[in-house]
Amino acid sequence: MKSSLFLFSGVVQMSHEKRLIRDLIGNYSERGKMGRPVMDQNDTIVIWYGMSLIQILDLDERNQILSTNVWATYQWTDMYLQWNESDYGNITNVRVNNEDIWKPDIKLYNYADIRLEEKRDALCVISSNGDVLWIPQAVFRSSCYIDIEHFPFDEQTCMLKFGSWTYDGSKLDLQFHYRDVDGFEMTNYILSNEWDIISSSADRNVMYYECCPEPYVDLKFKLVLRRKVAFYNYILILPCVLLSSLTLVLFWLPPESPAKMQLGMNIFVAFFVLLLLLAESTPPGASSIPLIGAYYCLNMILITLSTLLSVVIVNLYFHGPGTKVPRFFRRHHSKPYSDPALCKLTWCDGQLARPGLLATCRGSKFEHTSDIWA
Repeated sequence: MKSSLFLFSGVVQMSHEKRLIRDLIGNYSERGKMGRPVMDQNDTIVIWYGMSLIQILDLDERNQILSTNVWATYQWTDMYLQWNESDYGNITNVRVNNEDIWKPDIKLYNYADIRLEEKRDALCVISSNGDVLWIPQAVFRSSCYIDIEHFPFDEQTCMLKFGSWTYDGSKLDLQFHYRDVDGFEMTNYILSNEWDIISSSADRNVMYYECCPEPYVDLKFKLVLRRKVAFYNYILILPCVLLSSLTLVLFWLPPESPAKMQLGMNIFVAFFVLLLLLAESTPPGASSIPLIGAYYCLNMILITLSTLLSVVIVNLYFHGPGTKVPRFFRRHHSKPYSDPALCKLTWCDGQLARPGLLATCRGSKFEHTSDIWA
């Protein structure tokens, strides 16, 4: 009988599959889907849990949130979902709605999402011996500590911690579904444009919490990610190298040239723009600063000092011979000359002398004798 449902002589005929699902769900509803499907309350139900990583959607450094697209795999044995295959046309498995049966309350502990539910609906595959296989698609948003000290040549380690939210280890035990795979199963993984996966691992832990004396079992999946730096080479690294070269050129210019101050201010503004671009890609309240950001600041400090000294030199140069020499320079750099023939006057008694003027030393003061440019 190939048709699933037809009317013959006023009697509704059903396929073995629909009759089996009706009997399973009908009997299950009578018992109720609340409570673990065990014979004795002290029995432990084992949940085999695994993760298939499909894609790394995003790693938000500012908010420290990792977004991943995964297939979560659940497998357990429900004693109330068994049947005799010969009574239902030798059917070995059927698909039922996951809302009609009991499911374990496996939750992501480091949850960082405003959505109420992260999984999509998927049917459960039930075998004749009571084994239940449920593989829903899910997008997890988990908290992840970000270390930006070596940005953009950084590596990040993110953890996803799963466990039962209400059942302790004596009631619900967690084991890895993919026994031959360490960490995420990545057969269908789609390569990320921003991150490379260095390693993937998983650990099973038994934890005790302050709220409850019973042990709780959890599974931790760890991802070690390395950033791809090709994009940042063009917007952060290459401009930094070019501006650093211009900073060296800045010290070759004559100190009395106004172009030196103009070039210095332009380089200063360029480094400040790079610093703003860097701030957009890093957490605002990070415990450490990127080393490249510290290098930007160091270059800005050198440019500022060079500009300040250039301003002082230009001020002295353009005020002419009637300008008083600052007291600091008079005290530390003015010394009497003993040989009148070698004494080319630079300043005398606090007054700046005209270049090319010869003077005679009289004690600690100079007297003008002749002009070598006359």
